[in-house]
Amino acid sequence: MDKNKIYRVHKSCVDFLLQGDAHIAVLLIHGFHGSNTEIRPLAEYLFRNLGYTVRGVRLPGHGTSVVEMATIKNGDYLNYIFEEYQHLRDHYKYVVVIGFSMGALLATHLAAKRDVDLLVLMGMPIWILKKTYSQKLLKLLAWVLSFIWPFIYKFETNNFYDKKAARKRFAYAYIPMVSFIELFGLIEKTMPLFKKITCPTLVIHSRQDTVCAPESSEEVIRRLGTTDKEMIWVEESSHILCLDQKKDEVLNAVGEFTKNHIMNKRW
Repeated sequence: MDKNKIYRVHKSCVDFLLQGDAHIAVLLIHGFHGSNTEIRPLAEYLFRNLGYTVRGVRLPGHGTSVVEMATIKNGDYLNYIFEEYQHLRDHYKYVVVIGFSMGALLATHLAAKRDVDLLVLMGMPIWILKKTYSQKLLKLLAWVLSFIWPFIYKFETNNFYDKKAARKRFAYAYIPMVSFIELFGLIEKTMPLFKKITCPTLVIHSRQDTVCAPESSEEVIRRLGTTDKEMIWVEESSHILCLDQKKDEVLNAVGEFTKNHIMNKRW
């Protein structure tokens, strides 16, 4: 990552801190080539309805330029979210980690390697597009195409049910092919970690997800090491769970999960 180059951050993508409870903090991690606009409704819900302190991060290379994104490696993402987590852990007794899409992969690394109290994984990408597609072949295709088209136009695959909600999301129109390769590599590095997770975990996925195969979350549930795990299916929603028409259902589910477990562990 070129640390000397300064890129302008889009105003809707800046990281944020909603200061609430002095003991409970939530770390929210958005998805691949997107921004924290994808998870902002959940942040507002947890802050306003439950009073949690909520930190929404902007992943390196996101919300600025695809040129910057092309320079970002998985290590940059991981180092960043580990630093963000440690800051919250140093100041709060109870830390909840919530990851969406690629953010769910990063959240898995945190939960497997740090003392995360609660974990929520939404729209997990184990299989991109469809389970029947060879992921190794897709990765190879991305590598070949990177020499021909370094940046590829993102054909809309989210298929929002709420078309107005789609306009609230900031995401790049083009994606660096090298970033796809990094994503596939991150998935491979994440697979052995699920069995190491022992904290209570909620997994949420849309049955109509056309970006990350719904079977991905079934595989996560099967692999998780914790016995305290829950799977929630959402109907008639796109991949962008916290923005589409069933967002209230998703927000309530996350709220109930965190509230119930925190009440059982309240100091």
